[in-house]
Amino acid sequence: MLPLNPAHLPRLLTEALRLHEAGRLPEAEERYRSMLALAPDDAAASFHLGRLLATRRAPEALDRLGRAARTRPQEAAVWQAWSTAAATFGDSAARQSVIETAREARLPALLLQQIEGRLSAGQAKPVAQPRIGRAAPAEVKALLTDYQAGRMPAAERRALAILKAAPDCALAADVLGNARMALGQPATALAAFQRATALEPGWPDGHLHLAQALLALGRPAEALDPLGRAASLSRKPARALILLAVTLARLGRPAQALAALKRAVAAEPDHAEAHLQLGILQTDLRNLAEAEAAFRAAEAAGNRSADLQLRLGQVRLLRGDEAGADAAYDKGLAREPDHAMLLSRKGLLLQGRGAFAEAEALLRRAIALAPDRGEFYRILSASLKMTPDDPLLADMQRRFDDPATPEADRMHLGFALAKAMDDLKRPESLFAYLHPANRLMRKAHPYDIATRRAELDGIFRTFADFTPAPAPGATDYAPVFVTGMPRSGTTLVEQIIASHSRMTGAGEAGVAAREVQKVVLDAEGRHRRWGDIPPEEVAAMGHRYEAEMRRRFPDAAQVTDKSIQTHAWMGFIASALPKAKFVVVRRDPRDTALSIYRNVFAENTHLYAYDLRDLGLYFRMFEELIDFWREKLPGGFHEIQYEDLVAHPEEESRRLIAACGLPWEDACLNFHENTRRVQTLSLYQVRQPIYRSSTRAWERHAADLKEFIDALEGTNA
Repeated sequence: MLPLNPAHLPRLLTEALRLHEAGRLPEAEERYRSMLALAPDDAAASFHLGRLLATRRAPEALDRLGRAARTRPQEAAVWQAWSTAAATFGDSAARQSVIETAREARLPALLLQQIEGRLSAGQAKPVAQPRIGRAAPAEVKALLTDYQAGRMPAAERRALAILKAAPDCALAADVLGNARMALGQPATALAAFQRATALEPGWPDGHLHLAQALLALGRPAEALDPLGRAASLSRKPARALILLAVTLARLGRPAQALAALKRAVAAEPDHAEAHLQLGILQTDLRNLAEAEAAFRAAEAAGNRSADLQLRLGQVRLLRGDEAGADAAYDKGLAREPDHAMLLSRKGLLLQGRGAFAEAEALLRRAIALAPDRGEFYRILSASLKMTPDDPLLADMQRRFDDPATPEADRMHLGFALAKAMDDLKRPESLFAYLHPANRLMRKAHPYDIATRRAELDGIFRTFADFTPAPAPGATDYAPVFVTGMPRSGTTLVEQIIASHSRMTGAGEAGVAAREVQKVVLDAEGRHRRWGDIPPEEVAAMGHRYEAEMRRRFPDAAQVTDKSIQTHAWMGFIASALPKAKFVVVRRDPRDTALSIYRNVFAENTHLYAYDLRDLGLYFRMFEELIDFWREKLPGGFHEIQYEDLVAHPEEESRRLIAACGLPWEDACLNFHENTRRVQTLSLYQVRQPIYRSSTRAWERHAADLKEFIDALEGTNA
């Protein structure tokens, strides 16, 4: 690698911020320190390194933040971070240094007042209980009796009377605030809590109560400061740190939320809720190994809830550990047999294995326990052949028609009823459910197709100068990637390949594209150019992919991976994994669109799917990508047409297996007998022999699909 010079500073900062926000703190710290080695007075590097170090209360954080403040005194965020760090873990000299420097910098009066107030609170000594001042002990006892008995109006009146006689009674002010919160009056409660914390600044619970009032008023940013004070004053800070983390996550600051939760579990290793919340956040950040470890720590700390086992099972499933997910679901159901969500997830797991009768029994039970939950009907419909006399049909229709049904449940019911119309051979009724269901989904998850156009343009810019060549030091790991549009037949093709004795089906592993984007996209989401990406970063991506797949499938000789978005990054992946094979599945776009429009995809994926025009435009961009890689990667992938496969299964399957570099095995024609778990919307179909009824199905719905067809053909693009 070439020596670093000042011209590298912007790139290093971009990389560091991306790593910082992703929670990859050691790597971010390395980048910040590299910047400071080149430019010791760089304010941005000092500031962000100081922020990072402050999460572990490193004394160096105060020095770094102080340098940033002196270099960039006009930046309020720098002063806020420095003063908060000094208040949280600095000594009196550190706090005084911040105050003096702030005064010398002639900051705006409001900012200076905030800094001085924060640091004066930071100087408060922790106290176990708020003072009662001049209040009569008998009156205070009576106040607490009213409050603890739930007599909130009486507690409010008594607290006001005490404060009138003894204005210095911090306890009465706090009880007044809590009584008003219980009475649904957070605005007046806030004033009481502010008075309590002013009277007793060293009582951690007072600051916590103040923060809770601010959150109830919808003022999360203002709650951060009292939450920080509560944590710093408390000998057991986990409760305050948990709320601080939840608030930070709500404000879109996941890295800081993660740091707060790590502080919580470090301070109180046996705090089950802290471990649980850490697991939830790690799941949201897709740090799945860390999420599983946190959930297991929560269980070890005493959490015996079925909800924990539900979350643990879902994380294990995302990690490819079906057996572990199954065990967690079973443990949860042993503890709470009537947990409807666990029953539904266990049913979903059984559907993936082809155990449709067992799945149906569990899902019908979930519906009986939670009949208002529209999602359960939709999950059941995936593997159920509806009959006219099934009472579920009338029940779904009644709930769908009921204007009181929440939109989310009505959406799920719409998709379930559309599937029922298909089962009952009532094609004329299909779109009466599909159109409203898709509109509700789009309403809940807005999407702008222009974002996909921008993504493609970025990909084309990145790989404009791409030439196919293995990255030096690349792994010889040899997966077979099956890709294409959703609902185009990728599951069928993967099942055929995975039926070979050498192959193990990984399903939609979701690893390769994510790892590529970590390299290609900078912290601002901008695309780097291929020529600017060091070959060792490309090779490293391949090794990370191999490590994750070997962890998931330790006994597999080779794996298939049908992650849909692989087609967008084929050139990069081919360089990182030069032994890999690629199969692109094609299908009549009108049949594909009909199938897509009839289904619900995993949360926050394929959001274009719920609008026919967007779907048509997206399909055109898919064709652009395939054409692009066909030119850039000549002979780099095998294309198979779904209609040809169902018309000539043996001939096309033999060509497919040969393209994967495998010898022919007759088992590949008996793919429907493969018992591996399949996680797909084609749950039922993939367990059947090849059938042709899904071809040209669009013709019965040409009028309803007109908006898609026009966009596909460019007449309304």
